[in-house]
Amino acid sequence: MANVLLPIHPTERVAAAPVARPFDAKEQARLERMIETKVAQGYRIESQDDQQALLVRDPRRRLGIGRSGRETRELVSINQWGYPRIEQQ
Repeated sequence: MANVLLPIHPTERVAAAPVARPFDAKEQARLERMIETKVAQGYRIESQDDQQALLVRDPRRRLGIGRSGRETRELVSINQWGYPRIEQQ
């Protein structure tokens, strides 16, 4: 008896990741200013590229006071209108 293979049809579509558009000089400057502001507030840069930065704030280092708690992570990027966007991670 021969084995018959049935054609496979995907049941779900896989969405492609949106293509990041290049930033203009104003948008890049806004992103840099936002990152600088966050660093001045006590955040440190965990990772950064041209499109976004992952910032971390350690609550124990704030004002030199020993505090308990978790690190706060924020992803700073540029939204579709060209302004900085901050997402809690």
